[in-house]
Amino acid sequence: MTNAPVHLLILARAAALAGYAAVKVRALIGAARRRNGADSVRTVEVEGVRLNVPVQWGDVERDGLGRLVIHNRPSRFRVDGDAVWYSSAVELRILPGRFVPARNAEAMTVTRRFIPTCGEGVTLELALANGMGAAQRAAAEAVLATAAPAHEGSPATKAA
Repeated sequence: MTNAPVHLLILARAAALAGYAAVKVRALIGAARRRNGADSVRTVEVEGVRLNVPVQWGDVERDGLGRLVIHNRPSRFRVDGDAVWYSSAVELRILPGRFVPARNAEAMTVTRRFIPTCGEGVTLELALANGMGAAQRAAAEAVLATAAPAHEGSPATKAA
């Protein structure tokens, strides 16, 4: 075994230290991003329903058929029809009444939930792109799971 020159040993230790520091900084940035992003929600009240949506999601808007919808990104950042859309799109439709005809959404998995309100009630239709990651899917499903009537006088809050 030969002795390595001192400058190579110092360089190797510096490289190892730089790699360790890079891993720690990446972990800190990731934790800060998760803390400031995914956990931050805003409350939206629409059609008698209170929704807790992530702050990054868009506002309530109308789709091509005039129905209310909230997307997981604001319209200025959305490119409909883009290939990326099929792996990251979330659509939460707010539909009046209980009966909602099934829609053709092969690229998406659709889940519905009925929320009784003071009126006829509202059906929430959550459509998730089939290629979506687990973290995005969990955040979108949490929005649907935590939806509640917006007013204390609604049938759902009286029964609880």
